[in-house]
Amino acid sequence: MEPSISVLGSLSPKRVSRLLFLSAVVLVPALAQSARTNNYPTTFHVEGTIRGVRGDAGVTGVEVKFIGKDMTKAVRSNQNGFYKAELPFGFYTMVVSLKTDQQYRRRFLVRSRKVVVLDVALYVDPDCDPVFPTIARSDGTPVSREPTQDDYSDACGGSDFISIPSEAGEPFELLVHYSQRRRGDPEIKYTSDGRRGPVFAAYNLFALSADEVVYDATARTITASGGVVFRDASTKTKHVNSAIFKIENGHVVSLR
Repeated sequence: MEPSISVLGSLSPKRVSRLLFLSAVVLVPALAQSARTNNYPTTFHVEGTIRGVRGDAGVTGVEVKFIGKDMTKAVRSNQNGFYKAELPFGFYTMVVSLKTDQQYRRRFLVRSRKVVVLDVALYVDPDCDPVFPTIARSDGTPVSREPTQDDYSDACGGSDFISIPSEAGEPFELLVHYSQRRRGDPEIKYTSDGRRGPVFAAYNLFALSADEVVYDATARTITASGGVVFRDASTKTKHVNSAIFKIENGHVVSLR
């Protein structure tokens, strides 16, 4: 068998030099482009402040945990209640460990380089011992049902985590923290009693606080009234008397 001849071996020295030069010209930009791609930021910055129920001084030493698909990162608030973290793009569940029975859990998605602000307000456990009316027959046999945990939450407050499907495929939740609740179909009305701070609602990177919040499960709208303060994904805070928002596929859009 005759030995094979390489391409370079069949060319003259002058043509070989020209070919190597052209290869270098093509290769250098390709390497530069690869370096730019590899160095492109793939993380985002998240920060916020842990404050008391009335928005007073920050709370020190609170653990803030971010649970992602492939990683979990935990940080703690400093002496001013401030925390910060750098995270890869992705979907996260934010869990704040409080010294109360109330749980702060928030799910959000970030797909681009940005600064995300997620403030947290701590809530005082309700000092609440409601008395529910009982109905009995003439012989004293009770007719009314025993109150449920939902009945106590209606009267004393708590947190709702309402799962809302989206075409994004991520299990987003609407978080609502409230002092009192009135359940209906399809609307749920949340109110503040004035002692434990306003009603707080959050969905993905959107958050608001108000004296009253009504969620319509059919229309997927949030109607807020009374000292409404909201912040969208742009991190800009706005103050209005009332507002209506609609949840659409992982986003919240303003209707009024």
